Amino acid sequence: MDVGLRLRQIISTITKISPERIETSDDLIEKHGVDSMQRIEIVIALEKEFGVQINDDEVPSLRTLLDFVNLVESKRKGIQS
Repeated sequence: MDVGLRLRQIISTITKISPERIETSDDLIEKHGVDSMQRIEIVIALEKEFGVQINDDEVPSLRTLLDFVNLVESKRKGIQS
């Protein structure tokens, strides 16, 4: 499954935002009101879904769907290497 599509579904499930409303470059905090607890829930869900580990110091930079996608894809490449 496409990483972006799956991440959009995860974010939608946790935040109750319709997936169609989540654009790649939307600031999830500013535009959609995602709070810090929801962001942590998203991180935990994507760690389980994609088998990656996100460090605490990486979380503050995760503001858009694209941020999440880029981080997951880079982590997955590191695992496959």
